[in-house]
Amino acid sequence: MHRITLSVFLREKLRAYNLKRRIFPDEYEKILIENFYPYSFLDLHQQKKLKFLILYFLEYKIFLSIEEFKIEPSMKVLVAAHACLLILNTDEKKIYPDLTTIYLSESSFDEKEKKISLQNMRAPENPRLGESWKHGPVIIAWDTSLHDLSHWTGGANVLFHEFAHQLDGRDGGMDGTPILNKGSSYKVWQLVMSKHYTDLRNKALQHRKSDIDFYGTKNEAEFFAVTVEEFFQNAKNFNQNHPELYELYKEYFRLDPKNWI
Repeated sequence: MHRITLSVFLREKLRAYNLKRRIFPDEYEKILIENFYPYSFLDLHQQKKLKFLILYFLEYKIFLSIEEFKIEPSMKVLVAAHACLLILNTDEKKIYPDLTTIYLSESSFDEKEKKISLQNMRAPENPRLGESWKHGPVIIAWDTSLHDLSHWTGGANVLFHEFAHQLDGRDGGMDGTPILNKGSSYKVWQLVMSKHYTDLRNKALQHRKSDIDFYGTKNEAEFFAVTVEEFFQNAKNFNQNHPELYELYKEYFRLDPKNWI
């Protein structure tokens, strides 16, 4: 048993060593330059780190298709880029350690609700754009991702949304509070988040308009996910309308997307 454990340990050490020596393929970088808007705004050190994180992600995460959908290498690179940008400058030491599998669907997929309809005694099916479970997997509708990539200032990004859930669940529960960086205050985080979450709920109840998707009123976890989308995809307006929340995310992600113009 001891020999088996040592063998696995040595094999993983060799795998990690080879990964650090691996050169990021030119075709991968071309994918980032042409399709991943934030990449060009990162400095050379950040780009280098992001490329290593992407290689790690692709090495250790499994991509599976739903039905007959064909997964292309470019899809894997772009999924990894979104996931790794979220942790690029944080204190996260591991790269989504609880996540092993990402499923890609060609389009929205049906997810049966547990609640049974009294009209036909069947579980209703609701079209989903993405799913994220506390210990994995992540499920993504690729056509929605493509739309988000080509409408960067639209304020919506299913990949950021679902991987924000993964960060949220790192402390054991999806409650809108990820593991914060060293020196950050959980009290400040909770005060700011609670204030803006309550404000969004009040706007929904009073039928007032909001730049934040009302899907965020479902619970604190969804509020965190939709506002992370806004932070990266609609940064200038998000900063103008919610400066306190923007600064909170700027401190957590250690990125300033409003300058990505």
